[in-house]
Amino acid sequence: MIRKIITAYMLVICLFYFSSALTTAGKGASGFSRDFYLKNGYADTGARNIVAAIYLDYRLLDSIFETSLLLLTIAGVVHLAREGER
Repeated sequence: MIRKIITAYMLVICLFYFSSALTTAGKGASGFSRDFYLKNGYADTGARNIVAAIYLDYRLLDSIFETSLLLLTIAGVVHLAREGER
C-alpha cells in the first residue's frame, strides 16, 4: 500500500515538472541566444541550416553524453534483470 502511494506521489511530481517545462518551453529562446545563433551559426559551423548547426556542432558533446548515459542505464537494467532471475 505504501509503495503505491509513493509511486502515485512521484508520478504527480513528475507530471507537475513536465507541465511546467512545457509552459516555459513555449516562450521560445531568449533574445541573446537567438541573436547569437543567427549571427554566428554559419560562421562557426558552416551549416546553412541553423537547427543542424545547433544540434550537430554546439550540442554535440551533450548529445554524446546523453546517449552514453542511456546506454549505461539500459545495461544496468539488463544486468539487474538477469541477476533477479538467478
